[in-house]
Amino acid sequence: MLNDRLLRYMTGPDGPRRIGELLIAARAVTEKQVAEALEIQRGQAGLLGQILVERGACTAEDVRAALSRQIRFTAVDLGRITPQPEALRLLPGDVCRGFRMLPFEVVGSYLCLAMVNVLNKKAYMEAESITGLKPKGFKTTEDEILAAIDRHCPEE
Repeated sequence: MLNDRLLRYMTGPDGPRRIGELLIAARAVTEKQVAEALEIQRGQAGLLGQILVERGACTAEDVRAALSRQIRFTAVDLGRITPQPEALRLLPGDVCRGFRMLPFEVVGSYLCLAMVNVLNKKAYMEAESITGLKPKGFKTTEDEILAAIDRHCPEE
C-alpha cells in the first residue's frame, strides 16, 4: 500500500512534473499542441494526455512513457506480454474491471498489476486483501487494460 512518504519519493520533492512538460521535453508534442489541448480541457474536462492522443498530437505510448517518468512507475505493454495463468486466477474479473487492473505475474510475495491508475490506494488494498500478496503497480493505458481484461477475464 502506498503511503505519503513513498508517494513523495515516486513523484519528487516538488510533486510530479506536469504531463504536458514531459511530453514537450520528449519532443512528442509542441508547446502549441499542449496549449490547445489545455484550452479544450478547460472547456470539457478530461485528461490532457487523452485529449492529445484524440487530436493526433501524440500516441498513447508517448503518454504512457511520460506518465511513467512523471510518477516513477514502470510501464507495461499488455500487448507484448502473456500474463501468468496463476496470476490471472488471483483476482476476480469484476475486481479487475472495477479498478482497471490486471494481475500478470507473481514474483515471490509480490503481485504485479497492470493498472490505469497506479496511485489508486483502494485498488492496492483490495488486491492485497484478496490475494495476501504485496501489490506492485505497472502503468498501462485504458484501452490496453480494457482489451486485456476482456481477453483474460470473461464475464462471470
